[in-house]
Amino acid sequence: YEGGTGPAVTDIGTTGTIATGHDRDWTATAGASGREPGATSYYRFFTDEASSIAGRARAAPRGDVSELRLGVAACTSYWSGQFNGYGRLADRNSLDLIVHVGDYIYDFPDPQEYVRARHDIFDEEYVDFRRWETIDEVRRRYALYYSDPDQVRAHQQHPFSIMWDNHEVSPNGDVTAEQARRVFWEWTPSRPVKPDGSGDPLGPTDDYPEPEDPKYLYRRLPYGDLADLLLMDHEQWSEQPSPDSLEQYRSLLGAEQFEWVTESMTDSAEAGTTWRGLGNPLYIGPMRVYNLPEEVPLLDRDGVQSDLVYNSRQWDGYPLERERFCELLREEGVEDNLFLTGDMHMNWCSDVTEN
Repeated sequence: YEGGTGPAVTDIGTTGTIATGHDRDWTATAGASGREPGATSYYRFFTDEASSIAGRARAAPRGDVSELRLGVAACTSYWSGQFNGYGRLADRNSLDLIVHVGDYIYDFPDPQEYVRARHDIFDEEYVDFRRWETIDEVRRRYALYYSDPDQVRAHQQHPFSIMWDNHEVSPNGDVTAEQARRVFWEWTPSRPVKPDGSGDPLGPTDDYPEPEDPKYLYRRLPYGDLADLLLMDHEQWSEQPSPDSLEQYRSLLGAEQFEWVTESMTDSAEAGTTWRGLGNPLYIGPMRVYNLPEEVPLLDRDGVQSDLVYNSRQWDGYPLERERFCELLREEGVEDNLFLTGDMHMNWCSDVTEN
């Protein structure tokens, strides 16, 4: 591979060689190094027979930062619609980063959302239109997604930071959650995170190794004195000692990650950073549904029941942890926090308070 300063990859400043093979599904991940903060650079990959299109990368700025432009994506099911949203993000030259807050790929199509299918084969027995069953089919699913030209163009134009939710790591058939995480690291442009709970990504390297502990994905991305981005993992760390009552303490983040995110936000505020953006796969605002017909069950998939909570898989199913989270932020004076949320398949906006 090679990296340079112009769209034609001129003024080559970085070169390297990466070995790949069947064991990593012929993927390769290079770490962009040697770039100045805030600088834009370009890169290409080569094999003996061919070269890739040129991609663009933008390093995070440091110090005094006046603005930050983010694209936000979530729940990008291949079958539920065209990826023209990715195309519109690719058209925006000014974006610093696209934050994907979960369900980057899907393990199966949502039955109520059949919009498109590969080769128009809407057959629930077809390998590209059903739940995956083997690790090779997980890899095939990523390949299906990257066959979409708008998704490729969005990645070509902008850096991504991706947090998984349930669909990326769903076990089924011979697929374990560990295998699904492994394929995520093979196929996504994600820098491994140190397995020490710090949320710090590894430093740049020519060829990223497999993560020492692939479960660690929650991370902190600093953008100078303007913003810290904290991506939270709602899938791998939750603690649910009892699913029977919302009155018992259930943790969506887990003790280690809860401590990390609250301390990181406090440290950010004390350092004078203006904003904290939280990549938050599940909706944290209260969702109350009134006057539903009696035949609509107020239950989530775990059997947690409340008179007003309709979808307690979200933060509504963890009210004590949400209250504690918000109380800590208020007590420490951590203001100007923006939650970037996925999962809802619609647009929502709300204030977040502790009660």
